[in-house]
Amino acid sequence: MDQRMQFFYANRIAAARLLIGIVQGLALYLLHEAGLKKSWPADQPDVLRALSTAAGMTPFFMVLGIGNLRWPTFAIWSVVIGLVSAGLGFHAGHQEMDRLGWFSLATILSTSIPVFLFIVNALVTGADSDRRLIATFRTYFEVTWKHVTQYVLASLFIGLFWGLLWLAGTLFNAIHVDVVSTTISKSWFWIPVTCIVSSAALHLTDAQAGLVRGARSLLLNLLAWLLPVMVLIGGGFLVALFFTGLDPLWNTKRATLSLIIASGLLILLINAHFQDGISQEERFPVLRYARFLAALMLAPLVVLAAIGLGLRIEQHGWTPPRVIGVACIVMLASHAIGYALAALRSGPALRYLPMTNIASAFVTAAGLLALLTPLADPARISVDDQIARLESGRVAPEKFDLAFLERSSGRYGKDAYERLKTNPQGPNAARISARIEQLARAPKPGAVANSPASAETRAKNITVTKPAGTALPAAFLEKDWKSAPSGPALPACLTQSTYTCDAFLVDLVDDGRPEIVTIDPIGVTIFAQDAEGQWVAAGQILQKLFCPEVRQALKAGDVQPLQPRFKDLEVAGERLQVVSTACLRPRR
Repeated sequence: MDQRMQFFYANRIAAARLLIGIVQGLALYLLHEAGLKKSWPADQPDVLRALSTAAGMTPFFMVLGIGNLRWPTFAIWSVVIGLVSAGLGFHAGHQEMDRLGWFSLATILSTSIPVFLFIVNALVTGADSDRRLIATFRTYFEVTWKHVTQYVLASLFIGLFWGLLWLAGTLFNAIHVDVVSTTISKSWFWIPVTCIVSSAALHLTDAQAGLVRGARSLLLNLLAWLLPVMVLIGGGFLVALFFTGLDPLWNTKRATLSLIIASGLLILLINAHFQDGISQEERFPVLRYARFLAALMLAPLVVLAAIGLGLRIEQHGWTPPRVIGVACIVMLASHAIGYALAALRSGPALRYLPMTNIASAFVTAAGLLALLTPLADPARISVDDQIARLESGRVAPEKFDLAFLERSSGRYGKDAYERLKTNPQGPNAARISARIEQLARAPKPGAVANSPASAETRAKNITVTKPAGTALPAAFLEKDWKSAPSGPALPACLTQSTYTCDAFLVDLVDDGRPEIVTIDPIGVTIFAQDAEGQWVAAGQILQKLFCPEVRQALKAGDVQPLQPRFKDLEVAGERLQVVSTACLRPRR
């Protein structure tokens, strides 16, 4: 191919990638507008999620694939990615997981879709490059880390691009020209422009192969030098277990998550040094032997994670995080077994690491696919198990978390809850029905909390700790605090009927009449009588409430009025108070 043909081909690839970005931006904008207007497909959450996932994922991998895959492979693979991403999105939308909030099952599964597609795309691209079903490890390494580096650099480019636009908006706003900031905030602008800039960034990183390879080498070499540190941490932890035992580890309630994260970091750092297994120069023996020790260390960490998770499942059954945890442990175990065998059979060379990494990539892809489909849907497995525990009598109906079925497990949980309402099974069927009826009659969360407080509820909910047995003044209890003039934030026990607080009476101004000091989780408020004898919120204590001993003493009314530690200052005719900000005790 002569130079003119190469130039024409490169321009054609660039134009195709920009066109993909334009089409993606238009599609996502139309879906966004449909969501705002509640029109089709927003009226069908599963269809909207399917189309949004396909529009978000497919163009990204098309941009990565065009020019790097053979045209027949590119065409077939683009259709497959579109169908698979739409199917996974439809399943997520059909389960109504959007209502579960951030950092929930919905977030985890949504993040898993691009991870799954990224792994499978790397396997397909490597196989197409080598013209074989299973490519060589070196090809997989080149493809995977090229895409990772492209993603990192493109993300940095997009961030800088939007930083420049934000700066432009700020500068023009300073001279009262708001057209820039107004324009970049419009969905018809920022959605298509972000997609176009993303495609352009991926094209630029793909065209600059030398730049990407250099950035990749720098990133991996920096990560490799963290390996000895991680080995010292992991080795010290495993040695310490011989002296402390496992009980302190399990008592943390987050041991499994910590062990899974540590195992994942070990795998990353091992491969950061091993790289393609051929080009790595062994100039630093410390890294070579750290890699060997890390390969042996991985197995006990994964075993400990499996034991900890198994204990929790045995005690409390399956929950969505535990299902995901088991899947992670299976993926990590495929690495740990292979790495241990490689270390034992070939020593620090780890000659069988490439074979393990390829096999583990397929295991990871299969595990993620199972989690994202009904096959191993975390909500389905956990709901089935929790219902079985309830109906078999292993969990008392009074202790069963029915809210998990109603609000935290999607459609599977709602369907199971409806079945329990009409047809509970097992020896505790009658108690289950009674429990559901009791909850149905109870007010929904937030309904009672919004009911206004009265003199009776205030007398009941405010505990006077000092003087013991003293009743609060009737005028204080009967005051309509909801309509009181604005001032310090009032404790909730004065305005809402279901909140409690503590109080004590103490004379703070030496006038022979005690003030009322209330303590609740938010703060401490002082109430005093004004010249007409009306109770008003006169002040607050805001400092040192983070000191546990201070809060405990306040609740008990163990206080002593004192002169201020620091004298007030008169500055320009104003009286300024010095507020202490540390938990200090006076010098003896």
